[in-house]
Order: sequence, then C-alpha cells, then structure tokens
Amino acid sequence: MPPKKPGLIQVCVYVTPSLHKAIRMAAGSQGVSQQKWLTQLLETTTRPFLELIEREPQTLAQLVEQNFQQLIEHNSIPRDTLKAIKEGAIPSDVDLLRIAMALDKSEREMKELLHLSFPNQEKQPNGEAAE
Repeated sequence: MPPKKPGLIQVCVYVTPSLHKAIRMAAGSQGVSQQKWLTQLLETTTRPFLELIEREPQTLAQLVEQNFQQLIEHNSIPRDTLKAIKEGAIPSDVDLLRIAMALDKSEREMKELLHLSFPNQEKQPNGEAAE
C-alpha cells in the first residue's frame, strides 16, 4: 500500500482494461502521470462543486445546501425538513443541533449562522420565528 500523503485522500476505482489503456494513452500524450491527468480531469469536471464546497457558508440555507447529501446520509433530519431549511425556513433548536452534530460544527458557529440567516428574527422555544 502506498504511503499516505498529507492533505490527500486516496480514491480507488475499477475500470475496464480498455479504459485503463485509454487513460494511459491520454496521460502519455500530455506528458503527465495518470494520477496527474485524472486529478486534472476530476478538478475540471467538478469545478462548480469545488467552488460550492470551498466557499464558506454565509447562511444556514447555504450550509445545508453545501452539505445536503451528508445530512441526508446522517439520517437524523427528515429530507423535507432539510429542503425547507435549504429554502430559507428557520430550523427548530433540535434540527439546528442535529445539523451541528452531523457536520461537526460548534454551537458558536451555528449561532453565528443562525444570526446571519435571520438577523431580525427572535426564535421562540419551538424554533419558530417571533411575529
């Protein structure tokens, strides 16, 4: 097994022999390693998602949007609730805590995002906005 490289995650994929040969040929034609060629291909094709991930969320809706799949897989908040928060709904205190736990966020970070998301709202104990 190759040594781990700091800041990198190894991704293993299975390809057909003909696709492997095509990758070798494509990388060779550009004078780069297969790893470099594949990394460049992945970076190019995932650029919109990379930009979304690398942008710090300014609201809870953005946080949920950026981490929607991870939150779904965490399975502690219903999909419909996540969709509503992603569309701007105020989360309940329980859902806010579940998001924090699923994404390993601190209480301070979540309170800051909550305030940035709803600067003129005061939350009631059930998580609903005050009228």
